[in-house]
Amino acid sequence: QMDCDFAAHLVGQRMRDQYEDDAAGQLAASLRTWFGRFITRYRSAHVIASNSRALTDAAFMRAVQRAAKVQRNPWSRFAWMRDGRGATLFVAGERHACSLRLARFVCTHAAFLLTEAPATARDRATLRALIDAGHLALLRPRRQRIRR
Repeated sequence: QMDCDFAAHLVGQRMRDQYEDDAAGQLAASLRTWFGRFITRYRSAHVIASNSRALTDAAFMRAVQRAAKVQRNPWSRFAWMRDGRGATLFVAGERHACSLRLARFVCTHAAFLLTEAPATARDRATLRALIDAGHLALLRPRRQRIRR
């Protein structure tokens, strides 16, 4: 969980000293993307197994309605960077476009209620993609046993 912008800025400073003819900041943009993908894969001990079945629209909406708890996979690494008015979220080397609010939210909360996450269509699509890929898990509520 880190801010790729700051880390890439430091590395970019060093690289710009080496390559002074960087046309229109292309080096910096490429470096930021490379760094986000690299740092979320670097020395990763596991490859996350995706869910065997993709979450349907109906199942996702039921999870939202019941305020399902979502938990990050402890083996998935998350990082983000600002991208215009939004953000790019990096998870295990993959890029996901989302709001700045969602990127910050999932990087700072290991577990959360689905109703607490930003609710734009793009952000919900990102959450579903992360659930389907196994980086986030929908936790099933425990059934209460009635004791007599």
